[in-house]
Amino acid sequence: MYSIGFFGQRCATAILLSLLAACAGQHRTPLPWPEPVIGRHTDGVSDDLLSAGLGLDGLRAAPPAVRDPAAPAVDELRRLALYHAWRGLHDVSAGSDLETAARPDGKPLLAPIAGTELLSTVRLGAERAPAALLLQIPEAFDWQRPCLVATASSGSRGVYGAIVVIAPWALARGCALVTTDKGAGNGVYLPEFDLGLELQGRLTAPKSALFALDRQAPQTAAYLAAHPHRIAFRHAHSQENPEADWGRYVLAAIDFARREINLRRPNGVWLLTPERTQIIAAGISNGGGAVLAAAEQDTVGLIDGVVAAEPNAFVEGARPLVDYAGAFNLYAPCAALALPGDHPFGVPLAGLRPLLLARCRAMHNDGLLAGGNEAEWAAAALQALHDEGLPEEADALLPFAVVFELYSSIAVTYTSAAGRFAYADPPCGIGFAALNGAGRAVTIANPVAAALFATSTGIVPTAGIGLVETAETGTDQRAILVPPAAGEAPDFAYRGALCLRRLWDGKEPRAAEVRAGVAATQQSGDLRGRPAIVVHGGADTVVPVVHSSRPYLARNRLIEGENSRLRYFEVAGAQHFDALLALPAYRQKYRALYPYFLAALDALDRHLQHQAPLPETLLDTGLYRAAPAAGE
Repeated sequence: MYSIGFFGQRCATAILLSLLAACAGQHRTPLPWPEPVIGRHTDGVSDDLLSAGLGLDGLRAAPPAVRDPAAPAVDELRRLALYHAWRGLHDVSAGSDLETAARPDGKPLLAPIAGTELLSTVRLGAERAPAALLLQIPEAFDWQRPCLVATASSGSRGVYGAIVVIAPWALARGCALVTTDKGAGNGVYLPEFDLGLELQGRLTAPKSALFALDRQAPQTAAYLAAHPHRIAFRHAHSQENPEADWGRYVLAAIDFARREINLRRPNGVWLLTPERTQIIAAGISNGGGAVLAAAEQDTVGLIDGVVAAEPNAFVEGARPLVDYAGAFNLYAPCAALALPGDHPFGVPLAGLRPLLLARCRAMHNDGLLAGGNEAEWAAAALQALHDEGLPEEADALLPFAVVFELYSSIAVTYTSAAGRFAYADPPCGIGFAALNGAGRAVTIANPVAAALFATSTGIVPTAGIGLVETAETGTDQRAILVPPAAGEAPDFAYRGALCLRRLWDGKEPRAAEVRAGVAATQQSGDLRGRPAIVVHGGADTVVPVVHSSRPYLARNRLIEGENSRLRYFEVAGAQHFDALLALPAYRQKYRALYPYFLAALDALDRHLQHQAPLPETLLDTGLYRAAPAAGE
């Protein structure tokens, strides 16, 4: 059930809450307010806050049905978004953690939870596109001892992307949960139709969309005429460098949560204030980097403690994602040929073998790979990856990264964001488009477009949308299939990979702009003495520990010295994508990181609630017991 507006109590308490906001707003630009809010109540039976009533059985089944695929209802989009978020971030197969783990209330992780859900937006400036905010208040919310967990979506996911990570822990404790898409999310815009996505996910005109382009701008209009099928994503094309503001978005979400919860407090219950409300900031991957940034920027003590798993964190002296992802993008396609064929992606990788061999040969001809034959070139590429920081225990994940163009999509998106590249002037000419079976850019199908809110991860490849370049024929096609010159075979987009690398190392004209944008995302490492726990998998193939958590710990120790209360736990055998453990070959080799994240939340909660010492080990994970990796 939805209602739109400012809810009756809002005006009566506006003056009091504006004073509260003024006190809390010393550390950032105050949140523009009041904002339109969309509310929903879930009964915990037919619908709930965790999985929209699907439960574990529903998540294991086919995607939930949509009555009219060309125009899904908002309820259907929400349910479908939660379905894809759970499956995208977790192993839902039999025997996985989702089946065996229990919540603090003793119920299965996905046991339904009733409560209220509120959607809204925030702008960090008058000219900025809005970011999405989502607040969940369980029916069991403890008004006498209020607690709030603040988070941000991982990767470039939409606002429901973090629910599936934090909500089972937070809501079962009676805490409210607030999240943000941190200025990325499902800000998909289709210039071909002049349609974007509104807050609840429906296709809409630009004036109501979370993100859209000025199609009348001369450069954009000319570009659209030449590339009619290309698609815009907010993370890559907003020219806002959203990563620089991830912390501010989390703090804005906290402001939103406190205001909305205060508006709903029962008679006689005090306002939620920092002094009487426990606030934990917790997240994974990009969401982990966002909550660390929020804690650094929170100068008034809103946040009591932090938990981050596999955080994309960048501090002085470390290498940022744009740098090492660009290096991985260069070497990984050739290096994958050096691996044994007993991995889950053997068949699709074999289909790409001619392109990968051409990549090896091109790099050798340019002097980037030593050796006298293909096997030696592949071995040299693999060694180069290790030298760039990819852990050897992550080698078996390389075929997955290559088949799904993981590093190229990261390199394009984050380079574009940091350099504030316009949609009509994409880095190295690489853009996004829906692809047909032959790899040609085509008009996106209506049912696919209508479901993007639920099916898109905010970064390609996703929902049939992939990276495209313009071939010499003038047609846009899948980037890895574009020949480097007339009459030559494709080399797995070597030219683009080399161009992206040079946009970091200074050999392209706009490299200075990319470096300046990356510098704006640098974090201080100063958590202001807050208790914090970071957990990270030693086999992380996306955000290696040598470039993220280890440097962050060192920087924190340097800045805070003896005042530091940061604990760091590196989990051997854990990698970045727990969902990959649904594949038996990977489940035998790697372990899930999620139980350690939940254990860290438990430990921080005990520290805050009962003054228990911060842990020295996470081997005993309590209710969330992690199975040992194979061979232990």
